[in-house]
Amino acid sequence: MVFHRKKITIFVLIFVVFVSYVGLQLNEIIAETTITEDYTFAENVKITAIFEFKEKTEVTEVQTFNQKRGFNINNDPVFELVKVIGNTPLLYSVVDETQKYRDTPYSIIPSNLEFDVQILLANNAQILRSFAYEECYVVKYKVDTESDKEEGYISKSLGFAVVDEFTFQCDSYEASYPEKHSRS
Repeated sequence: MVFHRKKITIFVLIFVVFVSYVGLQLNEIIAETTITEDYTFAENVKITAIFEFKEKTEVTEVQTFNQKRGFNINNDPVFELVKVIGNTPLLYSVVDETQKYRDTPYSIIPSNLEFDVQILLANNAQILRSFAYEECYVVKYKVDTESDKEEGYISKSLGFAVVDEFTFQCDSYEASYPEKHSRS
């Protein structure tokens, strides 16, 4: 009976050590997944989006920015952003709320779901170009997995990226070249 208790005690001790170790490893893995990759861009240009919602502001790094419409005064500005998924809970909240109005007549989006967006194209601390969009709303949203075609399947270093793809339409926008203002 004493031998049986010793076996159980040793088993429980080993189990606790194992669970503690595995738990520690899981915490380390979770911590590692929150680190964002530093993506390479020509001329070291980074794209930053600043979302100004009714109550709060959210800033996120973006991997691609595509201006679809807006230069022509007769068209409402439309732009697309692609970013690695995560770290934008306020934007996700607006996307989810907007989705509820997609099936309503005329797809009227309530004004509380509109927001302003500023896009900054910068090299380190120097802003090269900026775009200030006003009264925007989400037109399209989807999640996609990007890969480097077959290399993603055969190479761990090239891999995959799960991204958010957003399309926004706004009432107006103003482009700015910051250097021109500092020369006057």
